[in-house]
Amino acid sequence: RGVSPWPPPRARLALPLLALCALCGCAPLPSGRPPCNRTGLRPRVVGLLVTKDDASVAEEWLDYNMPSLGALVMLDASAGQGTLRAVQAYQRRCPDAHVTYMREDALPEPLAGHSDQDVRRPALLRLRAVHGPGRWVMVSHMDEFYYHEPELVAQLLDAHGGACDVLRWHALQVVPHPSEYTRYLRGPDALVQRRFQHFWTHPKKHDRPFSERRLFRDRGRDYVAGAAAPLGTVPPGYAECHLAGPSYLHYKVVDPNPAMYDAMGRHRAHWVGPGAPGVQFRPGRKQRPLANSSAAFFTASYEEYRKVHLFDGCLSHTKGWAPAPVFERLRVDRSWPVPRGPGTCELPKGKGGRKAASPGVGPE
Repeated sequence: RGVSPWPPPRARLALPLLALCALCGCAPLPSGRPPCNRTGLRPRVVGLLVTKDDASVAEEWLDYNMPSLGALVMLDASAGQGTLRAVQAYQRRCPDAHVTYMREDALPEPLAGHSDQDVRRPALLRLRAVHGPGRWVMVSHMDEFYYHEPELVAQLLDAHGGACDVLRWHALQVVPHPSEYTRYLRGPDALVQRRFQHFWTHPKKHDRPFSERRLFRDRGRDYVAGAAAPLGTVPPGYAECHLAGPSYLHYKVVDPNPAMYDAMGRHRAHWVGPGAPGVQFRPGRKQRPLANSSAAFFTASYEEYRKVHLFDGCLSHTKGWAPAPVFERLRVDRSWPVPRGPGTCELPKGKGGRKAASPGVGPE
């Protein structure tokens, strides 16, 4: 069972415009929701998504991230049916989208635990059964939105002969900023991406954001069930690519509603432990009030990442930290819905359009 050829019949009229924009550096976005497919590339990346009680953002995630993937395998541990309804609505709008939906309570065997490895193991096994081995896999979360295109990044790695199998992505930690509080009180925007637009970097670490292993080539290694130590979100043992640059925005607080979080700022419904979503306030620090009101989530500094940047839809506009210029050609080809700024980015021009030469990507 492969992925449908692109473009689907009803989208072929849009191909000349998309192709022209890929070459010229524009980022068209029709009125309403994004198109169902925007890359025009051979689909090679399958998303692997584990989610729990994220129905409030599921529709937005599918609209904005699914067009970057050839297919998606989702494991849902939600108590209700909201996420399933969002998937069904998206498939009605985009009938050629390949989404494999699973529920934790319908698995043939219960999970060994709820570590990063445990919860992704059955989804990876289903991914292989549906799409075959050897695919690029993008580990995804419902509160994260791709800034760079997984398909283009995978194409870049393929061009270097498969010397490595897992790539780190910059995870731009977006946390509500005090300057956004008044706007939030007037009424939160329907889109999470338009509510908040400040992310943090670490001045003592060369002004870099946090990074995580997220894109890997499935060569048959499995997630480890019942692991005692944290092993991350990809199967262990793969050679890591000596390359840093692709990015996604991680909205640490989808909605600063205290009812959704405990006093430490961790999402009540999600699994606890390292990596639990939320701002994770630390008691005993004056700049870290407990999350007993919406105002507590709007902070001028985030943990040890003390330097804040305004994201206006284009990372090359940020002062201080920005991805290497070579990666701007791999940017997702869409306008970013932000409350301040153009939401667009003029991509570098040059031979090959959006494709670009790169530094070495061999294993470290």
